[in-house]
Amino acid sequence: MIRFNRLGLLAITATLLTLGQTASADEPPAGMANRAEQFKAMSAEERQAEREQKRKEWQQMSPEKREAKRGEMRQRMQNMSPEQREAVKQRFRDQRRNAGGGTGQS
Repeated sequence: MIRFNRLGLLAITATLLTLGQTASADEPPAGMANRAEQFKAMSAEERQAEREQKRKEWQQMSPEKREAKRGEMRQRMQNMSPEQREAVKQRFRDQRRNAGGGTGQS
C-alpha cells in the first residue's frame, strides 16, 4: 500500500509539473484543458513514455528543487477556484483508476 501511495503521489506530481509548466500562479489554468486534450489524443504507448520521462526527470531533481516544485504546485492549487480544484482532483482520480491497466489493484 505504501508503494502505491508513493507512485500515486509521483504521478500526481508529474502531472502537475506538466500542467503547470506554462501557467503562472496568477493565471487561471486554461492550458490545463488543452494539455489534457493533448494527452487524451496520444496513444497509450506515447502516454506511458511521457509519464516515464517525467518520472525520470523528477527522480533526477535535487531534494531542494523537488520541494520548490511542490511549493509551486501548492500555490497554483490555492489560486484555483473550487471548481477548478475539483476538476483537477477528479482527473487524478480518473488517472489513478485507469492506471491499473488490467494488472489488478494494489
